[in-house]
Amino acid sequence: MLGTVADHLGVIRAVHILQPDVLVLESMRLSLSAVEVTQQVTARGVQTRVVIVSMHAEQTSLIRALRSGVAGVVLKPSDPAEVIHAVREAANGRYYLSPRLRHTLERYAERVRNSATADPRLTAVERRILELVATGHNVIGISVRLSLTRTAVEAHRRTLMQKLGLRTQTDLAVYALRWRSAVAQRRGPASPLDLQ
Repeated sequence: MLGTVADHLGVIRAVHILQPDVLVLESMRLSLSAVEVTQQVTARGVQTRVVIVSMHAEQTSLIRALRSGVAGVVLKPSDPAEVIHAVREAANGRYYLSPRLRHTLERYAERVRNSATADPRLTAVERRILELVATGHNVIGISVRLSLTRTAVEAHRRTLMQKLGLRTQTDLAVYALRWRSAVAQRRGPASPLDLQ
């Protein structure tokens, strides 16, 4: 089924009623309004995937769009075949970015990985604790592995959480897993999924 809608409110209503597989939004820029439409579409539990065709896409707006749930971004002017390819990729549960945007995303992901692995706020002991938390070690296990007292490990862990702005042990475990993944993938390809 194909159709066109002129305004954003019409888009939301049409998606809610028709529940298309793919919604293509045309936007001069990856604007906040396009991202808001995507967020509203995904928030309603509809399985519609969103592809945005845009003239411009700065890094910040690209990251915001991907985090909002966008499945593809195509830069204009583009060959109609590229738009069709993006729609097919989205319909099949994959992601598509124009080559120039993939390059932008890869540079961003590399900076994120570098900052995660070499965070100047963290001491060598704190980084080691992150590694051990990521591999499922509790305070006693960390204490044994690092030859530290339980009290010392708990103090290091509290400081680590304060530096990273984490509140709970679950937050620390999730952060540690992401940190470890960033270290492991430091030289791997970036994917929009990595930014969600």
